Amino acid sequence: MKWLWAILTALAVCACNSISDIQPSDSESKLMNATQAIKSRYPQATQIQFKTLVNELLWNATFTQLSIAYQTQVNATGIVSAVLKRLDPGFTPYQRLTDQLSIRGGTFSDLWAVDADTSSTRLMAYTLQGTTYQLTYNESATGKPVINLSPLPLYAITSLPELPQRIQAFFSTNSTRLRFQSGQVIQRASGPITYWLTAVYQAGYSTSPTTILLFFDEMGNLTWSGCNATNTPVLYKPNSQVGDATLLATTSARYPGFDQSSSLAFETYYDGLVSVRYVFQRPIATTTESWEVGAQWPTGQLVYTTYRAN
Repeated sequence: MKWLWAILTALAVCACNSISDIQPSDSESKLMNATQAIKSRYPQATQIQFKTLVNELLWNATFTQLSIAYQTQVNATGIVSAVLKRLDPGFTPYQRLTDQLSIRGGTFSDLWAVDADTSSTRLMAYTLQGTTYQLTYNESATGKPVINLSPLPLYAITSLPELPQRIQAFFSTNSTRLRFQSGQVIQRASGPITYWLTAVYQAGYSTSPTTILLFFDEMGNLTWSGCNATNTPVLYKPNSQVGDATLLATTSARYPGFDQSSSLAFETYYDGLVSVRYVFQRPIATTTESWEVGAQWPTGQLVYTTYRAN
């Protein structure tokens, strides 16, 4: 009888394992919810594929509907970012613009529009001198073309738990003052990732709902701040009045021909970190080109660069 009991026990264990094996994992359940969310908005979606961005928290989703490719980001509850729709690669109108600018000579790829957005906004990749940027095109209220250039993001941050614990702790410590809004994960070449985040002042802390830029390294350490640690307002000055002459000369040498006399520069102070913003401008015809550069003082470490033509 002992041998019969052993066989029955083994069969029971096998049966339990078989039942367990067919139960969806927590991750699979989340993706099933995300799939249903996509299907509810895009009922003819096929070839739905997911790629993990933040383990158990955030996925990139790609799919096709009526031969059009789409991509977005999802979490356990569904779609959490804009749905991008791939467009035919008609880059001629944008190249006509860049050909008139200092960023001329790059190559375009991957043209996208925000699905259901009737504005002129277009997103595309733009590779210039070996670096691939995200070029964003839109039009001002008067119909004037506006071009922004920034590092091509790996993905967008949609909620605070998707960030490293150290960054979460930063916002927890500053919860009465700052509220996380959004962000992007950036990686230059094969280097470490960085977090480009935006925050806003909490209600009652500031007289205006100012959007603040904050940059963190891969470990979650603050590397550049667009606000002061105290309630001291940011003061905008000419480039020559922030940082020092050496830092200004070294930084401006990267942008020959750009005027250094704008009054959009500033310094901020945050727990020993001194952050400097320079803005180098060059007016041409009816357009003004601007490079915005964030650096640490006195180390001179460059933290970010962005470009704008408007």
